[in-house]
Amino acid sequence: MTPKVMRSGQHVREYVYVKASCRYATGSERCQVCEIFVKWDGLSCPCCGYKLRIGPRNMKFKAKLRMKQEEIQESKNEKNIMVSIQS
Repeated sequence: MTPKVMRSGQHVREYVYVKASCRYATGSERCQVCEIFVKWDGLSCPCCGYKLRIGPRNMKFKAKLRMKQEEIQESKNEKNIMVSIQS
């Protein structure tokens, strides 16, 4: 995906529109006004300036996100163990 450029005054900002599943687990944030997921370092939406959500509102999806984050953490730990064993 190519980054999109948003011009706000003199500043040029880049953000990436995300289409993947488990968007919050991959570090994406959601704008409730624009109804899009973006990868963005700021606290507010690059399009409208509204505050971005960093997690789901529904308890079912919060539990799913928690499980996905635990899986990611476990895989990172396994990789670190493999690297330390090989060293």
